[in-house]
Amino acid sequence: MNTTINFGGFYHTHHEYIIEQAVGYMLGIDDPETGEMDSEALCNFNDWPSVMNNYAKQWLDMLNADLGTSLSFMELNSPREYNFKTDVIFADVPDDDILLIKEYVKHNHLSTSLDEHIKNATTSYDGYRAFYSGPDLELPENEDVLIQLMLDVIIEDLGVNYPYICEDFYS
Repeated sequence: MNTTINFGGFYHTHHEYIIEQAVGYMLGIDDPETGEMDSEALCNFNDWPSVMNNYAKQWLDMLNADLGTSLSFMELNSPREYNFKTDVIFADVPDDDILLIKEYVKHNHLSTSLDEHIKNATTSYDGYRAFYSGPDLELPENEDVLIQLMLDVIIEDLGVNYPYICEDFYS
């Protein structure tokens, strides 16, 4: 089964900061005293897709290590414009991992958070039309959406900052 992982994306997030710092250090365009980057040189860097893909793969590896799963990176999907959505990871979820994800939610007492997240995702309001109702997510054909929502809650619980990805990514 394939699903979408909402890891936070790169637009104005700590992920963007991490990759900008890594590229700056790699190119030697950082000021050793202030740590500031030469923004013009950073803008002229032309391999951002490769850096972002590499980072997303490492981020998914880290999530797998935390969950004991083996989600497979398929691709990083970046929107053409960031006004409505941000970058997401498309991943393949092995059948064994579905149970691990559900067990993680149960054992870490995330059911209440998951119920609230499902309610928010399945309730229409001005400017948002929900495509699913809560009971729709119980249907086998919508399991990918349920897994996506579970991963949202798990990622929120783990926290947005994984400090050790910086060390791995910079090297």
